[in-house]
Amino acid sequence: EFRRVLFRSGAKLGYKPEWTMEIAEKLYQGVDLGDGPKGLITYMRTDSVSLASEFVEATRAWLEQHDPKNLPPRKGTAHRNKAGTQGAHEAIRPCDVNLTPKQLQSRLTEEQHAVYSLIWRRAVASLVASARLRKTRILTRSGDVTWEARGMAIEFAGYTRYWDDLAQELSLPAVRQGQALLLHNAAWEKKQTQPPDRKSVV
Repeated sequence: EFRRVLFRSGAKLGYKPEWTMEIAEKLYQGVDLGDGPKGLITYMRTDSVSLASEFVEATRAWLEQHDPKNLPPRKGTAHRNKAGTQGAHEAIRPCDVNLTPKQLQSRLTEEQHAVYSLIWRRAVASLVASARLRKTRILTRSGDVTWEARGMAIEFAGYTRYWDDLAQELSLPAVRQGQALLLHNAAWEKKQTQPPDRKSVV
């Protein structure tokens, strides 16, 4: 859901949901880019994930010009709304994909640019090729004990070029077979499972 992602991403910027929505409202109502107010995003009070076919085609044209390797097949990504979703509006997206965050950086406030960048990157990321990951693992031995670390390496960035939601812990350091490793730090954490809270039935 685009709006939930917007709030979650706004929180990473240190913005409360109300403040994030207030900034988005301004972007929707219009910002003066030199020739009068211009709306930069579509209606933001929606939980829809569908995108207008005109925007999809415009984004494909933008990708063909600026990032052709990330252009998916014509019958690629399709986003369907869940049952109960408000269908009157499409997903939150930039009105014009050609107005990139970089182009608008000098025209928007710092907060407006941060929120617009989130919306632009999320919308474009939803329409590009998938990322390709390769599973990796490292086996190390200390005496009779064998340790295993699992991770992933990115073979093709795909959507993560615009919306990188992959944890940094996925990447393992480069090592070679037979390499001696030095222990720099070790720690342990005690954990205990907790039973679910008891619920009283009235």
